[in-house]
Amino acid sequence: MADVPMINDRPPEPTKRRGAVARVVTPRRRHLLLLGGGIVLLLLVVVVAALVLNLRGDRHATAGVAQTFAAPRAGNSAKIALPANAATVGVHPLDTANPNLLQGSFTPGKDRGDALLQHKGDTWALQEENGSADSADSAAWDVGIAPGIALDLSVTLDATSSDVDLRALSLTAFNAEANASTFRLVLPASYTGEAKGQIKAAAGNVQVTVPPGAAVRFVIETKAGSRDVPARFVQKNGGYETPEYAGAKNRLTLTISANAGRVTIV
Repeated sequence: MADVPMINDRPPEPTKRRGAVARVVTPRRRHLLLLGGGIVLLLLVVVVAALVLNLRGDRHATAGVAQTFAAPRAGNSAKIALPANAATVGVHPLDTANPNLLQGSFTPGKDRGDALLQHKGDTWALQEENGSADSADSAAWDVGIAPGIALDLSVTLDATSSDVDLRALSLTAFNAEANASTFRLVLPASYTGEAKGQIKAAAGNVQVTVPPGAAVRFVIETKAGSRDVPARFVQKNGGYETPEYAGAKNRLTLTISANAGRVTIV
């Protein structure tokens, strides 16, 4: 009987090549690679977008376009702080029907910042955000404050021209720093308790208007400056007083320190 040949239906094994490495990519592995690449790309886009949103150094406010702000009134007392640089500043009482504590506008010049109003602790703080320190263009603040509240007000003014009219307000405390500025202040006629105030001026002019009947005492300290105080103020104990000051329970003592410039009481 003839020998029956054996049948082998398996394909012959490929000859191994020394030094060569075969890389087999299955459909599942290809899917995972594509998914991983998409995630990396998405993360890159998110990071770039965050950087763009946070880079505000070259972005300034639109010059000449007024920005408005307001803070609600709550209670019968308030603390307000306003720093201003290279600007004109106007502070005045709001209408009695206005429900806000603080309301106004800020108009920036070229390369100036945005108005920022924040409630920090017990103080409403206004300031300019992201303005260029090298800008030669001025800005304008118009700030209205509610009458009929016990007000603690602080202003810091550098190279400004300011008109601060507080005649319809009631002060508990007042502080102002005016550097290389013209500062005009109208005091209120009424105060809450023994109110204290201070004005520090360097190389600028200060003018303070005292309404009739206000109980006010001034202490003026000048170095290379001058002072002008009318005769209606009584000179007493190194200061100047209105006739109402001595017997008043609600009154203001205001100290004015000027390195250079002129202090005028009206």
